[in-house]
Amino acid sequence: MEKIASEHKEDFAHEQYLFIKKTHYEVQLGFLDKKGINIKHKRAAIHDMIWSTSVQYGLYTDIIIKVTKEFSFENATDAQIITAVQDYKYAHVEKNLLAPPLFGLG
Repeated sequence: MEKIASEHKEDFAHEQYLFIKKTHYEVQLGFLDKKGINIKHKRAAIHDMIWSTSVQYGLYTDIIIKVTKEFSFENATDAQIITAVQDYKYAHVEKNLLAPPLFGLG
């Protein structure tokens, strides 16, 4: 794999991008849409936040749904949405990312 990655850097990076897009980002978009959150009209920053959240927290994460219950997703600014999601992640990092068995902390 290292040989392929080093000999075909751009192709390899593009394939990784397509893989994450299909297996994480698009799945998360579908999940959000089924829950009534339509992000098609939002700008790149919202899409980037959804991309990173789906990679960090896995498929079907409900973090975005939890935080947007406090306000109208449709009427909120991108900054309000991103700040709310990032604040939630920060406030719950030990529970969500550092909890056993992921790192074996007790």
